[in-house]
Formats: sequence, structure tokens, C-alpha cells
Amino acid sequence: THVKPILEARCVMCHNRKALPGRMSLENKKLAFAPAPTGMPIVPGHPERSLVLANIKNGHAHANAMPPVGERITEDELAVLTKWIKDGAVWPEGRAG
Repeated sequence: THVKPILEARCVMCHNRKALPGRMSLENKKLAFAPAPTGMPIVPGHPERSLVLANIKNGHAHANAMPPVGERITEDELAVLTKWIKDGAVWPEGRAG
């Protein structure tokens, strides 16, 4: 109820198979937990090793900054994603996920 709206509003519009073929996709659980060319997008229990968070924390000047331009994810949204990953990154099956 907290994580999905953030991913939908801030991430999935670009991080999907159509927009970025062969790159990190957050369209569904299987793709979100699959290794990307640059590493693991989400490492349950390990926010410090999760590329999603590392790239969000990078500033706009960094090559891997997310988003590369435009409005940044808020500190509150970042805290929600960090806690979710730290707590095991539970991703429901089916429509809820």
C-alpha cells in the first residue's frame, strides 16, 4: 500500500521492458528481483546493496542518477523504499503486486 504507489508514480514509467529493453525493469516481481547488467536492483534485506536506492541517492550530475532530470524522490518516499527493502522487500503476487 505504500511502496507500489511510489514505484508506479516514480519508476515504472521508464523502468519497464518497453522503455528500456534489457535494462532494469520494475514492472513486476520477477523482473524487479532479476539481475540487471549493472547489478541487483533490489536485494531483500540489504538496502545498501540495492541499485534502486543507490541510484536514487545519486545527484542529478551523476551518470546513474534516478531520475536523471526532473523532480527527485522525496526523503519520505526514499525512507519508505529503504525500510521496505530492509524488511525483506515483500512483493505480493498477482494484481496486488
